[in-house]
Amino acid sequence: MGALQRPSRPIDVALTDRPSHTIGFGASYETILGFGVNAYWMHRNLFGEAESLRLSAEVNRIGSTGSITDLGYGFKADFRKPDWWLKQQDATINAAAVNQIYDAYHRKAVTLAFGLDRII
Repeated sequence: MGALQRPSRPIDVALTDRPSHTIGFGASYETILGFGVNAYWMHRNLFGEAESLRLSAEVNRIGSTGSITDLGYGFKADFRKPDWWLKQQDATINAAAVNQIYDAYHRKAVTLAFGLDRII
């Protein structure tokens, strides 16, 4: 006995690119940092080869004190270049400026990091 064959139907598919820009917002509450807000902007396919750039900002400790100088903050930029130099190897660059206020320490820093993500 042969297998049953189902009649085939034509399928029309329309593909479109997603928007290259994305934005996001958020709010949070933490027992140590108090109330916070954050936002980001992202650009995909920045130079036409699937690169991405994400800029983000966060402010915390809102309402914990009356002074604006006691706010914690972070401004970050993340760049990713897929298939850099080799297939399945991404180059990443991260830069940040932060003001972190905890009971144990207070940190003001500017950081810059370069890295490679490789699928093994």
